[in-house]
Amino acid sequence: MSILFKTKKFVFSLKKSFIKPEVYLFLIVLASRVFYALNHVPFSQDQARDLYIIEELIAKGVYFVGYGPKTSVGNFFVFPLYYQLMLIVHRLFNHPLAMYGLITVVESFTPVIIFLILKRLFKTKIAIISSIVYAFSYYVVLYSTSAWSPN
Repeated sequence: MSILFKTKKFVFSLKKSFIKPEVYLFLIVLASRVFYALNHVPFSQDQARDLYIIEELIAKGVYFVGYGPKTSVGNFFVFPLYYQLMLIVHRLFNHPLAMYGLITVVESFTPVIIFLILKRLFKTKIAIISSIVYAFSYYVVLYSTSAWSPN
């Protein structure tokens, strides 16, 4: 059953929409996580330390990070991917909470990926239910809107 809107120049059908359901899912998940993140943004000692290190690197004119955050147990450094991403994002947006935005956008793709994988393996109904349950699970939303280094 299709709903038709007739105008003088074209007929638009909602059944044959240009935007796929995956895009709608991504936008709904992104909107809900941004809403949550705007009300519950923690900024702890780890984030302050990482931001301080990144701002020192920017002040020195460093474009590539040679080491990651130091682990809390042992005397070694983690792979520098987190600092490198943080350096790029901080250079682009110059805001202390810019990394939260990147993580929120990237993590909003996870329910879409779950939907696409389950849609191929099972029925579409199972894929929709599973991705929605994952998308609005409290702990998933909590950890997908926080930026913290992997140490």
